Amino acid sequence: MPWPFSESIKKRACRYLLQRYLGHFLQEKLSLEQLSLDLYQGTGSLAQVPLDKWCLNEILESADAPLEVTEGFIQSISLSVPWGSLLQENCALEVKGLEMVFRPRPRLATGSEPMYWSSFMTSSMQLAKECLSQKLTDEQGEASQPFEGLEKFAETIETVLRRVKVTFIDTVLRIEHVPENSKTGTALEIRIERTVYCDEAADEASGINVHQPTAFAHKLLQLSGVSLFWEEFSASAKSSPVCSTAPAETEPKLSPSWNPKIVYEPHPQLTRSLPEVAPSDPVQIGGLIGRLELSLTLKQNEVLPGAKVSVCFIFYS
Repeated sequence: MPWPFSESIKKRACRYLLQRYLGHFLQEKLSLEQLSLDLYQGTGSLAQVPLDKWCLNEILESADAPLEVTEGFIQSISLSVPWGSLLQENCALEVKGLEMVFRPRPRLATGSEPMYWSSFMTSSMQLAKECLSQKLTDEQGEASQPFEGLEKFAETIETVLRRVKVTFIDTVLRIEHVPENSKTGTALEIRIERTVYCDEAADEASGINVHQPTAFAHKLLQLSGVSLFWEEFSASAKSSPVCSTAPAETEPKLSPSWNPKIVYEPHPQLTRSLPEVAPSDPVQIGGLIGRLELSLTLKQNEVLPGAKVSVCFIFYS
């Protein structure tokens, strides 16, 4: 069954959903015109994408997380939309080469809810209304026509969102810590070859309520090729502080102390003799052989009792 809506609705929905769920995480805000046109043909891609650490840190702070992001970068983002069978096949989003650097932050108690969490709790009916209320801005100047099947459109959005499959390839998460007045710091790297995130209820065809989110959302997270590395590095080569007011560089670059593709490359500032600082190669301290599967149940109605998140672990060797 093909997408049962007009061409203008397809283009507007594509642009809106991409901006809502992806655009605000990127350092350079997307001009989605070309990307939308690519997706209109079924595929789209972005390359060399720096992340917006300010937005990410707002989310972490609202979640009372003990870490903050100092740098983030994505090598490429690829999307595939099966327009011809949108309600039967998965929309695929592949994120390759996600690299993020964190550092500890004092834990501050807050009562606010994470922004990104709240965005996923938005009902599909609200998404449909917001999407259709936006003005169409394509070059053809096509007039926006009233769309009477709002509930049908919302049901379609709900079905499509349930079938989105996100795959992360070659992810590197690095946590750095430099004690006060110390010349060296330590880092823990988590390298994940493949991560798959999807909705466990993707194949359910009934029971969709478009007027409010379901009481519980069931997500599936699969990780394979997980390894842990430990490194000691010079404090002068650590990531720049998040609060720095220096202008962003035109070319995205990760921490000088960190290059997971190169065993070790001295930083230019460390070419002079510093016998008290002995650089070391990342040392593997652990790993998982097999596949780790996490079944996540997210409570989306605060009136209900119980934890917001429950996790079930299954390990396949």
